[in-house]
Amino acid sequence: MKLLDRLFNIDKKVEEKLSAAVDQRLKAALPAAVAERLQAASISLDNDYGWRLLNGTSTRELLIAPYEQQIIMAYWLYKTNPLAAFLIDVPAAFVAADAMPFTCDNEDVEKTLKAFWDRNRLELRWGNYIKECAVFGNLVLTAHVAEQTGRVKLGYLDPGLISTTLCDPEDVQTKIGVRIKATEHRGERTLKVILDSDTEEDLSPIAKELRDQMTDGQCFLIQINCMSSEMMGTSDLFNIGEHLDAYEQTMLDAGEKHSQFNAFYYDITVSGADAKQLEAERALYTPPRTGGAFIHNEKVTCEAVAPDLKALDAETATRFQRRHILGAKCVPNHWYADPDGSNRATADAMDRPTLMNFTRRQNEAKAVLKTIADFVISSAIDASYLNVPEEEAYQYEISTPPLTDKDVAKISTMLRDVSSALVTAEGQGWIDQEKAARMFAFCTAMLGFEYNPDECSDVPPEGKDYKNAKFAPGRPNATTVATDGPDEGEKGP
Repeated sequence: MKLLDRLFNIDKKVEEKLSAAVDQRLKAALPAAVAERLQAASISLDNDYGWRLLNGTSTRELLIAPYEQQIIMAYWLYKTNPLAAFLIDVPAAFVAADAMPFTCDNEDVEKTLKAFWDRNRLELRWGNYIKECAVFGNLVLTAHVAEQTGRVKLGYLDPGLISTTLCDPEDVQTKIGVRIKATEHRGERTLKVILDSDTEEDLSPIAKELRDQMTDGQCFLIQINCMSSEMMGTSDLFNIGEHLDAYEQTMLDAGEKHSQFNAFYYDITVSGADAKQLEAERALYTPPRTGGAFIHNEKVTCEAVAPDLKALDAETATRFQRRHILGAKCVPNHWYADPDGSNRATADAMDRPTLMNFTRRQNEAKAVLKTIADFVISSAIDASYLNVPEEEAYQYEISTPPLTDKDVAKISTMLRDVSSALVTAEGQGWIDQEKAARMFAFCTAMLGFEYNPDECSDVPPEGKDYKNAKFAPGRPNATTVATDGPDEGEKGP
């Protein structure tokens, strides 16, 4: 891997790391061996008993680049490679909410969440958190709770300080803790991962005992590209890092070569001249100016020669590389200023995989926000700062940015046709009024307006069968309306 070789002097570090790893493993394995011989039944944070290791080593991680190298490479690409930055910034813009995304049924709960959102400046930081999670693959936000008010303050840990994560011994996909490396200010510590109430309740007894030992703090753990059996997430840029570097190098080479496209030189031939005569001709030669004349006899010829640098070949190569990179991330070519061969129909068809991928990322972000919101509400309730009925405390919705623009003209036409069809179907007795209302509500949701027809006020009895009545409800009987002139006190026209 040329990119990694340039960023890190791997060859010099491999031997040092291997020797250090062997010493560390021996030191770590010695107490376990002694405990096994003494048949000491104890629970520890490093208990991996009973697990079959996929890679045959003493860790669960596959034999890929160490996480420290992954995040440095991804960070370098994001800071120096425009295409890499595009692949991080664009999905984050569709995933991260610009304003507070919570809409609560209870006003006090919404005020609590709004105060938390503003206090931690998440209108600015949440988008950065989404980007950084895509770059580093893992993000740890520490949670600090005020005892008197239950207010939650979020902290940020450098992803480079993450050593590994700890899982439920009976459910590897559930991460229960994060091990943080030692720094000059603090030693190694283990943070408890804040889980939602259902996951917390379903933990195994061993996992609950392990979490009781995690007294160094608590945090929210956000991971992407993390398979169920993996301990650490992976950057979005890791599997395309080499291709991004090769593409950028090709673009730089093409830029350097572009300055030579207009370069040329004069090829002058002097027939029958020896080396001495050619030297004399070279000393007397002056290149003609634009519009000037070059006077010579039949023994001298002059021709302007331009280099053929094959510019189209470079364009083809860069487009080939770019499409390979974008396709690997489910991004169509026309999103990156390459509409070649695309029209409205093909663009709409190619957008679907991208939007589906963004929808999945939105759902992951909403799950994280739900865990954070539940923790903020629970902390406020435990501190008696928030006093609301339990059935109302956790009733809220989380909004995300729309993935597509609404075509109002098409949707309006569709609503008109659906309305007419529903009236006809109800009149023929094919569907009842409640089902027609639900179908119409489903169609209006496409326009961005959502409502629950079951929560609407009931239709009065006299209005349910007004079609068979002589007059519609709410309209006066025609026989009771005065027709012989204005009433007293009214002025005529």
